[in-house]
Amino acid sequence: MKILLISELAPTVENYNGPSALNYHLLHALKKYADVYIITTNGNKVPYAILKKSISSFKNKYDIRKRSLLMKLIVSDRTDWLFSMFSLISLPNLTRYKLSMDILKKIENFNPDLIIVYPDVLLGVMKQLGEKYKVLVIGPDCNPLFGLRTLDDRYVYDKNLFNKTLINLYRQINLEKQITKYCDYVGLVGLKDQMLFKKITNSKKAYFIPHPHYSLSNDKHLFATAKIKIVVSGKYDIYTYSAINEMFEYFSVNSQCLQEFSFTFIGKNWTGFIKRWNSVLDIKHIDWVDNYIEEISSYDIQLFPMSVGCGTKGKVLDALSSGLLCIGTRFAFENIAVRDKESCILYESPNDVVFVLKDLLIRKEKYKQIAKRGKLMVREYHNPDYVGKVIYELCFNNRYIVQEAIYNNF
Repeated sequence: MKILLISELAPTVENYNGPSALNYHLLHALKKYADVYIITTNGNKVPYAILKKSISSFKNKYDIRKRSLLMKLIVSDRTDWLFSMFSLISLPNLTRYKLSMDILKKIENFNPDLIIVYPDVLLGVMKQLGEKYKVLVIGPDCNPLFGLRTLDDRYVYDKNLFNKTLINLYRQINLEKQITKYCDYVGLVGLKDQMLFKKITNSKKAYFIPHPHYSLSNDKHLFATAKIKIVVSGKYDIYTYSAINEMFEYFSVNSQCLQEFSFTFIGKNWTGFIKRWNSVLDIKHIDWVDNYIEEISSYDIQLFPMSVGCGTKGKVLDALSSGLLCIGTRFAFENIAVRDKESCILYESPNDVVFVLKDLLIRKEKYKQIAKRGKLMVREYHNPDYVGKVIYELCFNNRYIVQEAIYNNF
């Protein structure tokens, strides 16, 4: 049995410039069933020092084929106006990318039983391969769902992005309709993503696939320092803008209740935000860490004030599996096998967060148990071996084995 992955993002142990870890761990799990091979353009620009670890772990069955100059021109934003003139429908730029003849020959020689294409924007690749091979496309999200949700968020209007969002939404809807013509299966790491894909395409090719997770830490001692350490990670962008602003407006009013907590932000674009609030709260900022999992494991709580999003959030899985107490919005926890007040804390308003933090100071053991259950749930329901089995059974035995009991946890 042979499985080939063709990926725009170079698969890496941890996400690098995009969701690149999903396929790394999925392919590792599929090695149990088949001989696997990876071809990637390294569109996420992973440095060689990181790439060589991935190449080694797949025993050099990991081929990096950067785009040719011609392909760079064809998919560039700057030339989009030119190439769009020859298209009957509006689609994202990267749908024009195609594999070279030597790569197609290499694929023919490998003769895979299944080709996994990632992400779903590689429509040109699907057209080249769909008639000859069995193709599974991994989204990972239904992009129109993200577009629809952003239209309900303040960020789009504060940043004057309404027209751009509508154009992107139109393109993504067109893309979803085209995908079903050239693939056998579509794997999406979201239940609502799957449902919307089905509505848009009127097809039964989409399946919900639990997001595999991989990083398992040892037991940690929560709330053991003088100040309880809270971390927020990611960028200050459309995903966090509205929710984090609302949260810290409320925190500043209740700053006296939060003197026993310290806040650390890991990621880009936070400098102005930190300056605004560091006079009333204990806040610091870290641009980049070499070992993300090791860094977040030194904290007690991770906040996920996500304003919008879809699919499954890798950083939430990271925090849960590291044993942190996770507090976040419904977008943060959707499609993850945790439940509010049992294995995570879901909040509706910043007032809920302040209440939980105050309650934690007097009932630490209660929240330690919530964090512990969150860690166990991720280990059980997001195990890469289980997800690999879901893919194998679906694509080779036509059996979809994600049990109803698992759906009930999401």
